[in-house]
Amino acid sequence: MARRRDIEVTIAPDGTVQVHVSGMPGKQCLQIRELLEETLGPLQSQTLTSEYHAPEEPTRISLERR
Repeated sequence: MARRRDIEVTIAPDGTVQVHVSGMPGKQCLQIRELLEETLGPLQSQTLTSEYHAPEEPTRISLERR
């Protein structure tokens, strides 16, 4: 069974955007961050979770702009 991968994007009333990536061990979350920065703008801060330090699993990542 495939591992569940989630990307939660929260946009606050003041326009602040917060992104939480889960289920993507290792540095894969940084690829997601780079794709989102291309769409949403530059990153202001970053907090790495324990998943960041876990061994990576093969994953195909794509972002579709609509």
